[in-house]
Amino acid sequence: MNNFFLISNIVSHLNNDRDIISLLSSEKCLYSNFRGKIRYKSFPTHRFLQQIVKNDNSIVLPPRFKMIMIATEYLFNIINKHLERFNILHVRLSFYFKSPIVVGDLSSFNFMKSLRLFISHPIDVGLLPESLLYLDLRYYGYEALNENVLPKYLETLEIGYVEKYIQSHLIYPESLTSLSFVNQFNHESLLVTDNSGLEWTSILPRNLTTLNLGNRFEDDLLCNFLPPQLKHLTFGDKFNSQLKFLPNSLVSLSFGRLFNQEIYQDQLPKTLENLIFGSVFDKDIKIGVLPKNLKILKLGYHWNKDIEVGVLPESLTKLKLSYSFNKKLKIGSIPAQLKSLRFGRIYDFPITEEILPNSLKKLILPMNYNTRLSICLPLFIENLRLPRTFSLKQIEHKLPPTCKYLTFGNEFNQVIERGFFPNRLESLTFGDFFNRDILPMIFGDSLKHLQFGRTFNSQLFPGSLPKSLEILKFGDQFNQPLLEDVLPPNLQRLEFGKFFNQSPENLKLPNTLRYLKIKMNVISNHADKNKIIHIENF
Repeated sequence: MNNFFLISNIVSHLNNDRDIISLLSSEKCLYSNFRGKIRYKSFPTHRFLQQIVKNDNSIVLPPRFKMIMIATEYLFNIINKHLERFNILHVRLSFYFKSPIVVGDLSSFNFMKSLRLFISHPIDVGLLPESLLYLDLRYYGYEALNENVLPKYLETLEIGYVEKYIQSHLIYPESLTSLSFVNQFNHESLLVTDNSGLEWTSILPRNLTTLNLGNRFEDDLLCNFLPPQLKHLTFGDKFNSQLKFLPNSLVSLSFGRLFNQEIYQDQLPKTLENLIFGSVFDKDIKIGVLPKNLKILKLGYHWNKDIEVGVLPESLTKLKLSYSFNKKLKIGSIPAQLKSLRFGRIYDFPITEEILPNSLKKLILPMNYNTRLSICLPLFIENLRLPRTFSLKQIEHKLPPTCKYLTFGNEFNQVIERGFFPNRLESLTFGDFFNRDILPMIFGDSLKHLQFGRTFNSQLFPGSLPKSLEILKFGDQFNQPLLEDVLPPNLQRLEFGKFFNQSPENLKLPNTLRYLKIKMNVISNHADKNKIIHIENF
């Protein structure tokens, strides 16, 4: 196991540095060969500070880190000059500089790719490292941002109080492709255009492909304002103007909370694939309004209109109905190629086989679906989330044999007989109030992930859990003995809740276990403690 690329790929999927260290410590050759080559998640700022203050050279840190976060200016001033030897990609300075920072103050971060900066002083030319690709200036509070301040290779910029200090698109480098106005962007004098389309006069950089106009933008869209190559556009909560002059290159469009304008045919670009409405939108959507290439549609909280046959384009693969949607779906109104459908909370009509297409792979049923209404599931469902008040009697037939991921609602608490779960089921999540005995052989041999809810506290016996299980999670109230052969032999991850407090004699852990979440007093004297790579304590 000495392939660097393989180890790097495994490390990239781990959650924290403790997991990385546990992996490298599992074999002596891994630790010696890769400790200094792997990029760790987070720089240990306080540990490094202790090393500086105590002049303790016995603490040797690896050179490569993904991110460093420094919380105070005092801390920054102490450790900044010592960081030159480290390769750190992402820097978050989570404080306001009381004194101006000058050219050279950030020179220690030679490899920096992203920076978040709190500052109320002017940014001088040359202060920001040329290596930057991402810059977060949402808390920049000075009056001017001049030309040549931003690094010439910058790709992504987030800025805040734009009306105070952005006067020209010339301040942006040509490399900039993503721009977000986080706090304010609502200043009519900035929407400069000659309406001819011959000359680019907007404040926005011409090469943008991603734009977020922020929660303060509420102006009408003028000709030549939006960049011609724009692909992803997000409006904030206040925008509620008629749609005009949208670029023909748009792929995704997202509206904020207050948008509630009628949308007419040909207003939305033909290239649009992803459309998201905010909570207030409740206008009728007529046939021909939605582009024929649309793939994803999410309707906001209040939308509750009839869906006529032909309104939703056949290209649609993912549909999220609104929280308030409660109109009877008509036969043929749901596109035949739809892959994912999510109902809102209160839909209260029968779900029949004529309504849902067999193309569906993922289905989230209404949370408060009436327990007296039947449910006829499509044949090829792979991912299913059942209602909060679901009853086993509602399903007209068995669960589809293709189902791999199943989630019960919180109030489900019925006895489940053998044969209910399909053999292909890989992941199962119970809701908070399920607390029934688990019969032997109730699960199929494909189950890998099992999660119980908050109140589950039934005893498990040998054979209750399948041998295929790799991940097992209990809720807070589980406190039952897990004796010999109860936990499956291939289990790799085990998580207990707050009240699990069994003695070591009542907790028999499999040798395959690599991750354990448990209270320290329970595991401290356990004989198998040293075999586990990572133990997380409450």
